[in-house]
Amino acid sequence: MSALALTFTAALALAQPSGAAGAQLVPDVVELKRQERLLRALLDDEGAVRDAAARLHNTAAALWRATPGPRCRPEVASLLARAAVLLVRHRHDAQSISVRATALEALMREPTVAPLVGPERERGLLALAQRGHAAADAHLELRAWHLRWAAPVLARCPSDVADAPGIGPSVGRTAIIVRGEGPVCPSRARVRAQVAVVPDGVACQGGADCDCVPAPVLPGATIDR
Repeated sequence: MSALALTFTAALALAQPSGAAGAQLVPDVVELKRQERLLRALLDDEGAVRDAAARLHNTAAALWRATPGPRCRPEVASLLARAAVLLVRHRHDAQSISVRATALEALMREPTVAPLVGPERERGLLALAQRGHAAADAHLELRAWHLRWAAPVLARCPSDVADAPGIGPSVGRTAIIVRGEGPVCPSRARVRAQVAVVPDGVACQGGADCDCVPAPVLPGATIDR
């Protein structure tokens, strides 16, 4: 066999899927369930981050209206500085969710999946995808309010994101700001853009062995080892 024929044969072999690797390229209901599960988890985190940012915004606005004082108020600026950090994380979450929602809709239409999705399940999945797309709209609303009202306040009165309590009551999954190094314990929640979402409303920062004592945390709190 010539060198050219050998090269052509090898190229064909590389182009053809084989075994398990080839099977993974065919969409099926198992992949649909996995994508649904991932989207629901992302929406849970996005909701917690959005809730924390809104609480900080609302508390800052109420404090500003209720308490006469100078244009620069550190207690208000602290709330708004934390809201700004949460908005960065919320942007990441909203973008990821929108992409996954679109992917879920496309997966539902695949020839190997669509016949296996009944009408009721289809309605549920479409509603879930719509929730995903709505997350992007929610971010635009939060961002617009922040730019219109909070950003001018922070420009006059800059504030560091220091240790601070959150705004209660607790609602289960809780978005907090993480400043120190080390894992968020005991859940080992992922820190993204300085924000973690803890599932049980308790957190601390420890070393590799989580050598810290978890304490209750409220939405929008800042923890620092």
